[in-house]
Amino acid sequence: MVPVSLCARTGDDRRLYDLVTRRRTPPGEPSPATLLAATLARFHRAHLRCLTRAAGGPFTLVTTVPGAGADRPVEAFDLLPRVVQWVSALRGRHRPVLMPGGDRAAEAALTRHIPDERAFHVLGRLDGERVLLLDELFVTGARVQSAASALYRAGAEEVVALVVARLADPWADTRLADAWARPYDFGRCCLCDPAARPSPDAGPRAGPG
Repeated sequence: MVPVSLCARTGDDRRLYDLVTRRRTPPGEPSPATLLAATLARFHRAHLRCLTRAAGGPFTLVTTVPGAGADRPVEAFDLLPRVVQWVSALRGRHRPVLMPGGDRAAEAALTRHIPDERAFHVLGRLDGERVLLLDELFVTGARVQSAASALYRAGAEEVVALVVARLADPWADTRLADAWARPYDFGRCCLCDPAARPSPDAGPRAGPG
């Protein structure tokens, strides 16, 4: 999992959290979709080489994790499909292949922050595809890992998850102290700068099956 940035729910670092969870735009302010598209485009441009290396080759498919699931705040909403259409480097490969699975046991697992690939249904086979999986907000990792597992089950060769914001508590999680202390820099990511890695368990890569 590659986060564009860390974010907090409260305090001075909550601006990004507010951006990805805001339903209405105050009069006179840019829309969240516009700001997120600019952020995602800049990060993708700066770190395309890193992401491509992680995927083992150029991406053949871009898709998003659908809906606001139980493992993230209820106010989070499905904004990225619109955002992707405003990022020229992603738009051409974008296909909405993930749908909510409708499995109650899987939904219950996500509520307990346990990944379950049955939480998502994939439209068609993805044999040999290298997938860039996008999500707005990473909380526990259960949603992203469940979505990635579903993509692998459908035949994807590789899945790399890119999330706009990773929610964290800078006061409670001492492993994030260094990352929070460093000024944000679009030139760094957790793939090319070891010091930018939030923690060794920031969301394991989902393996096939």
